[in-house]
Amino acid sequence: YSLKDYQPRIPTQFLNGPGPPIAVKFEKIQLNMLEIPLNFRYNFSNLTRWKFYGQTGASLHVALLADYDHSNISNIFASLNPGEPGPKLEAKEFTDGLLEGGSFEENSYFTANLGVGVERLINPRWSLFLQPSVKAYLLPGYNNGLGPNQDRISSFSLITGARVTFGNK
Repeated sequence: YSLKDYQPRIPTQFLNGPGPPIAVKFEKIQLNMLEIPLNFRYNFSNLTRWKFYGQTGASLHVALLADYDHSNISNIFASLNPGEPGPKLEAKEFTDGLLEGGSFEENSYFTANLGVGVERLINPRWSLFLQPSVKAYLLPGYNNGLGPNQDRISSFSLITGARVTFGNK
């Protein structure tokens, strides 16, 4: 479970009203995401103290909650001159997350991932690891993207930590 928080690439739009121009902008998007991964790992080298490995797989991502922070469009319409076109944001569809009543198809997407890693054994139970990996948006025909901009989310991650082995080997 993770939070994706980012600023969309929509420029500020200025609309003419009875007073000074009104700025309409899209501040940010917050998506509460559930990720269900399936990964496969292959050990390239298993030396006494070092392990080198590759990892690949796929994940299903589901937007459970969606928050779109944008200007209050209804207040803007009340102050526009008659005949003035509305902001482009009005034409966009702000979909609800799955737990908010949105459909599974409009709130889910798949990624493929690829990574490599190195692990250093400290003692028979403890080791430290470092694993960079990339996740790329997959199957664009299934879902053309999330939210009003049909965002296709790909990512790069650098995972580091400690592993503890319990039980006998």
